[in-house]
Amino acid sequence: MKALKISLITFGSLFVIAYLAFLFAVPAFVKLEDYNYELNNDKNPNQGLIIKFENVKVSTTWNLSAGVKVGQINAFYKNGDKFAQIDNIDTTISLPYLVFKKIKINKIVVDKIITRLGVEKDGHFIIEKFLPTSETNTSNTQATMVLPYGLEFSENMPDIVIKKYSITFIDNISDKHYTIKGTDFKVSDFILNKKIKFKAIGEILLDKRKQITYDLDLTSHVMPDLTAFSKEENVENQSQFNIITIFKNLYKLNLTADINAVTKLSGSIEDIKVDGKINITNMSAIVQGKQLPASSLNLELKGKSIKILSELYTDISEKANLDGIFKYGKRQYIDLNVKSDKLELKNLFSLINAILPLVGVTDLNAVQANGEIKANFNIKSDFKTINSSGYLKVLDANIYYNLYNVTLKNIQADIDFSSNKINISKASANFNGAPLSLTGAIDTNAYANIKVLANKIPLKGALLAIGQLQALKENNIKSGNITLNGVIKGKLDSIVPQINVAVENINLYNKPNKTTVILPLAKIDATTKGSKINGTGHITSLKVIMSGLPTFSIPNSKIKFNEKDIDLNSVYVMLNNSKIGVLGQIKNYPTTDLSINITARGLLGASDIRSSLDKSIRNSIKATGRLPIIAKISGNSKVQTINAQILANNNNHLTIIDINSLRGRTSLINADLKIENNTLKVNDISINALSHNNGITENFNANLSGSTKIMQAKGSINNLLGKVQNISGFNISIPNQVTISIPTFANSQVQVKGDLNVSGTVANPVITGMINIPYVSLPSIQTLGKNITINATKSLIDVYCGNIKVADSVMQIIATMNSNFNRGVYIRSMTFNAENINADSLMRMISLLPQSNIAPGTDAGITIASGNAKVERISLGTIAANNVTSDFNLYNNLFKLNNISASAYGGKIVGKITYNLLYSSTGINLQGRYLNANSALFASTGMRNLMDGSLDFDAINLTARGLTDTQIMQSLKGKVKFIVSNGQMGALGKLENLLYAQNILANNLLKTTMSAVVGAVKVKKTGEFKYIKGVVSLSNGWATLERIQTSGPAMSMYIKGRVNILNNRADLIILGRLSNEVVSILGPIGNFSVNSLIASIPRIGAVTSSLINQMTTNPSGENLALLPDLSPAQANTKEFKAAINGSLESTSSVSYFKWLATPQASSQGTTTTVSRPSQTQQNLQNTLNTAKTNAQSVINKVLSPSTTTTTPMTPPANSNNNGVADFINSLPNLK
Repeated sequence: MKALKISLITFGSLFVIAYLAFLFAVPAFVKLEDYNYELNNDKNPNQGLIIKFENVKVSTTWNLSAGVKVGQINAFYKNGDKFAQIDNIDTTISLPYLVFKKIKINKIVVDKIITRLGVEKDGHFIIEKFLPTSETNTSNTQATMVLPYGLEFSENMPDIVIKKYSITFIDNISDKHYTIKGTDFKVSDFILNKKIKFKAIGEILLDKRKQITYDLDLTSHVMPDLTAFSKEENVENQSQFNIITIFKNLYKLNLTADINAVTKLSGSIEDIKVDGKINITNMSAIVQGKQLPASSLNLELKGKSIKILSELYTDISEKANLDGIFKYGKRQYIDLNVKSDKLELKNLFSLINAILPLVGVTDLNAVQANGEIKANFNIKSDFKTINSSGYLKVLDANIYYNLYNVTLKNIQADIDFSSNKINISKASANFNGAPLSLTGAIDTNAYANIKVLANKIPLKGALLAIGQLQALKENNIKSGNITLNGVIKGKLDSIVPQINVAVENINLYNKPNKTTVILPLAKIDATTKGSKINGTGHITSLKVIMSGLPTFSIPNSKIKFNEKDIDLNSVYVMLNNSKIGVLGQIKNYPTTDLSINITARGLLGASDIRSSLDKSIRNSIKATGRLPIIAKISGNSKVQTINAQILANNNNHLTIIDINSLRGRTSLINADLKIENNTLKVNDISINALSHNNGITENFNANLSGSTKIMQAKGSINNLLGKVQNISGFNISIPNQVTISIPTFANSQVQVKGDLNVSGTVANPVITGMINIPYVSLPSIQTLGKNITINATKSLIDVYCGNIKVADSVMQIIATMNSNFNRGVYIRSMTFNAENINADSLMRMISLLPQSNIAPGTDAGITIASGNAKVERISLGTIAANNVTSDFNLYNNLFKLNNISASAYGGKIVGKITYNLLYSSTGINLQGRYLNANSALFASTGMRNLMDGSLDFDAINLTARGLTDTQIMQSLKGKVKFIVSNGQMGALGKLENLLYAQNILANNLLKTTMSAVVGAVKVKKTGEFKYIKGVVSLSNGWATLERIQTSGPAMSMYIKGRVNILNNRADLIILGRLSNEVVSILGPIGNFSVNSLIASIPRIGAVTSSLINQMTTNPSGENLALLPDLSPAQANTKEFKAAINGSLESTSSVSYFKWLATPQASSQGTTTTVSRPSQTQQNLQNTLNTAKTNAQSVINKVLSPSTTTTTPMTPPANSNNNGVADFINSLPNLK
């Protein structure tokens, strides 16, 4: 005992010391420094928030709570503007709750809060830019907070006390301030989903004008389940609440009120009881430019009783008093006094239209009204007797709703409350031309005999009368009317209404669903007596027509109902030409003892089902015969079971997916579903092969006997009625390998086997599992694949395509994609390898794919974030490249090939290409270096021997459209900068071919020397060049030569014009420069290059003068500055001009060849003797013969081995001769 006593004293002492240390030592010795916290804008680092904490201390309390006290918190934008200040914050948490892994915040006490919140034009607060968004978690749209160590917040919310507060909303457009401020804000006794107590005193100042004051004390023991809201997804694109708009409207109306409320809510959500008082005084507003006198409304609430005392002004001198007591429930009672000497409908609707925009309702602005109401009556009744006096009159009233062309005219009412009875002697109106009337009486013993007649009321007006404005907006109502004939008889506490309603000639178009509804006639006849109801509903020729879907109709059906049950004994529906009979009963439908037992059975036409499918696949689906269908729904209000089966065989089937193992066999689609506790449990959805063909009966299990499952799905979907439906334990399996055909791809074959598990949400499923596709053949798009595997994990899906052949291109694809498909197919990475790619056949294949409905191309519907490709050989038309590598991605149908590197024609090509799948457009940026010009030009133009040499080019910002090489060449636009070094021109780039010009060949004298002259020129190799460089503009199938310059040892040229790149026809002008050595061997043709031609041919005659005109042209006006020097430069050169019109491959396209020269007078004298024509002709012929002999001797001399000399090697391309290096260096660097 002594030891126990010592232990207890020791333990007690330690506890006291620890407790005292907790109370005094911890706050004294634990020091917290002031600190700042920054919250930055992800999109703009220069924008953000700075929150400063000052005078931070630890606090403890006697009840084992610990917390933090902060002297002041200040919040700033980064520009230094202060938008919030909080003084003396004290918050604590209960430590004992941590033992139970609960975090309970006891209190949050604040001395003062001041905030200034800027609001943008669209209603968003400026501060929203700096707050975390749901986009930070893309893998799960449900934002959840997971606390460490298994902790969770307690349902007991903290008491919140704010002694003073001021919240100012600033309109960023007008800089006007709207403030809510007050004292004693308190939230207490708050248990989540159970109860809450709220108090506040304050006022609302609008642009410094005080308009509303409030003193509120609200207690509620009834609350909705807030946790259900926290689990729901955020609704995208919801309309933005704009508090500034509300403040502006309040200010504009100068709406004033003093509100005092003390209320307590109890009971349940379904049966709420309210106790307390609500008093609203000094209630006024500006209406029609006038400030109304102060109105008042006082409510006293006690259980199921409401006492009202009110005085409501609708104009300066116009008011209505409404006082009374209303009791509802088992002991109904009314004591109502109404008095209004005069109430004009115009003023009443003006007031309504002024107030409703405050709550977002503007549809009634188009309502106009006139007429007046006079009332002075009292009625007291326990619904067994009536004590009443006074009158109610409506005089010459009209209501016009111009927005929907609805009018209610000639409204008259005369209701007499005298002598303790209610006599409705005259109450009538005209509703869009249709009469309305109410006649009858209620005597002193509360016995009613009242008739209501509404004959052919337009449907538009009827919807408006019951407040269905949304229905009017969503439907284009072409015709339709409603007739109501009702009789109300009996004691008020056991009234027996008899109602006959007929709906006729309904023809409307529902805009959101693009649906037409046609209903010639529907009738409802019902009689009630107390709680007893008996009636029938009769529908005739109802049709529902949806665009692209089969017509749903109910030709003639009858439904019986009473106060408990609905019988469906004579109901059938049509789907196009398919008839489905419906039989069954719904019992106790108004109660929780609901019982459902409905069976639907019929034959579904395969073609009717096909017509409901998308047009893009409809024509490829085979539909034959009629398919037996049976469905049964049974259960109660808590559990419902749904079973359905569809039978198909060789003569009656719909082939959406052609499964080879089902061909020629009977198959059955089975669905076994159960709905319970807001959960859909899929016990079985399967495709089954049957061993018999016995039809289907209501014995669903017997129908499945001896079957083999081909495909099956099962699992659960939870939270059916919530915004987010969760998938649980859902499995989709193909247990045995099957071969299927895809309807949109003719003669296709796909072998598949797999097992998938689905979790997550319906909007955002997570798929795991494996699918094997050993073989796939899609002949219509020339695709063949082997050894394809798809492996899905919770976050990723790995796809391996070992061997895919598209047209004659063979490739391998390895990809990793997101398993989250809420944003479409998102491929994170892809590797593409191929031995050979034929781009022509791939383009043709792409043209066979289904077209987008928004553009002429194909909508891929996928994103590729990152990819890399390696292709050994790729070809497009006659263009080919080897060892091609590239990075690629695909966003918004824009396919980009970046960092392209390829070997082609002995050189290197790099760059990037973009291709828009929707519009079949291509963007090209390529650079080429050291390419063999002859090979490259032959591949791109189809013309041989255009030129030899080393080709460098830059094709920058080229664009093209189309899928074939012809389409691409036709639409090609952009510029190409190029240079070819140390090479030789082709046919039309050599002087000997230019000499075959039409103007030379047209002269027989010159023509006779052509053979010898051309032979001499050939050995001079005039086609050799040091360089050829320039810029080519491409557009509409033409290549415009903006500035092409060549320079060689024997000839240089400046070329301009254009070439058709589709047929290689050209329209070119050439300025050329020849060495004196070449000119000297041209004989008589060369002689025409001499300016003083007459000096060398004396006594020239008229024939010679004509020849001069044919062979020369005036050099004035020619831009000879663009004509390069020879390489190397020479002093004595001769210039010429030539034109090419026609094919670049034919010498006959050379229109003319002329020397740039101006003939001068003879140097021998001023007198010219004109010879006879015969003599002149003979002199010229002698001169030509001599030239021909001299030309031949030049040829012999050149060809003689003893005189042949070796042409010196031209300098390399990077030598600094003739500006070649400058041009090359001006090209962008080869990457």
